[in-house]
Amino acid sequence: MPLLLAACASVERAATPPDSTAELPARWTATDTDRPVANTALATWWQQLGSAEFNTLAERALTRNTSLRSAQAALRQARALRAASEAATRPSLSLGSQAQRQQADGMGGSTSLSLGFSASWEADLWGAQSLGLAASRADERAAEADLAATRLALLAELGLAWTQWQADLARQQITQASLRSLEHTASLVRWNAQAGLASALDVEQTVQTLESTRASLLALNTQVTQDQHAIAVLTGDGPATPLPEASGSLMDLGWPQLDQALSQLATGQPADLLRRRPDLLSAEAGVQAAWLRRRQTDRAAWPGLALTGTLGLQAATLAGLGQPGAALATLGAAADWTLLDGGRQTAQRDQQDAALEAARARYDAALLSALKDTEDSLVALRGATERQTALRLSAQAAQQAMRLSQARQQAGLINTAALLEAQRTALSTDLSWIAARADQASHLIRTWKSLGGGWDAPAAR
Repeated sequence: MPLLLAACASVERAATPPDSTAELPARWTATDTDRPVANTALATWWQQLGSAEFNTLAERALTRNTSLRSAQAALRQARALRAASEAATRPSLSLGSQAQRQQADGMGGSTSLSLGFSASWEADLWGAQSLGLAASRADERAAEADLAATRLALLAELGLAWTQWQADLARQQITQASLRSLEHTASLVRWNAQAGLASALDVEQTVQTLESTRASLLALNTQVTQDQHAIAVLTGDGPATPLPEASGSLMDLGWPQLDQALSQLATGQPADLLRRRPDLLSAEAGVQAAWLRRRQTDRAAWPGLALTGTLGLQAATLAGLGQPGAALATLGAAADWTLLDGGRQTAQRDQQDAALEAARARYDAALLSALKDTEDSLVALRGATERQTALRLSAQAAQQAMRLSQARQQAGLINTAALLEAQRTALSTDLSWIAARADQASHLIRTWKSLGGGWDAPAAR
């Protein structure tokens, strides 16, 4: 009994987070706030952005995405292996029958018929079976975390694809509006050229700008279609499946509450990642499983004890099986202790030591990667927000400059080249602003992902 209790205590100690050589900072360096994160809000981060259309796509992806279905199957497999490990610790009972005929030279033969139950059980004297079962449970926890990581990555990828699609739609509409304006300018220049008020150079410059913009629009049309294909496949549908159209302002990029979500971003503290990031939880479970299997290897080398028993009937004929004297019962015990194995057990321990060290290294790598992901996302989000503000003001100024240029060109105060340059500048700054706005939304999604958003993380312990 003391040995069994000691084994249980060892298994319990393995449930603590593994030691790591990576240092965990007290706070994030890329943000001035460490506002606590609400688990519910982070688990469903997309709902903070207020897009009913995206919510529909997210629900569809969570039920149909192929990568998620594969991770779910892997979890079922891990659970089945854990159940098999549990079954191996319990007694087994089987029903069997046998018919045997013996014949000796010069002597008569004998027949033996038997029917009965046989049972066996290997005693877990040193806790080796318990350690193996605990390792299987750690594997199951790792598979659960891997499923959560797949879900987290899927939702973030879907959010980024949605943002890209909406940004390309905005670029498409802006380019279409610019193309219409250029077509109007080209018509005016041609009329002026016919009236001798514009040169052939003015006409060619206008045509060049017009057709260049048209080519850009054609490329955007292709990109928008490809964006739709990417989203459809993420939701488990064929690429040609129609998608819901986003409501709200063009500048929202499909996220009506984007600005509100940006202003209310909560990052918490780096230590929160240990329970919120499923990749860290998976790596932690991997260390625990390796630790447990290392201990199991030690205990398996100690003496073993197996109990066996049978209860049945044995007779020379079928009719004899029903007679009172046919009853048979046996009970046995077998002890086993390997004294010499040519170094096999030592090699197994060395292999498990290496596996444990590799698992610890993977945990350290996962922790460092998680810290880097979050710091990178926060820095990128801050830069994108500042850049978006500057480009919004630049785009507003460029639009005003274009309107003034149109008025001055119609009044004959500037030439066609100056007007075309103003139109090109207005289009370029508008597209740059959309790109910065898309970067802002994308980096917000990446920040949520790096913080472990997209699944129901366990509560703080």
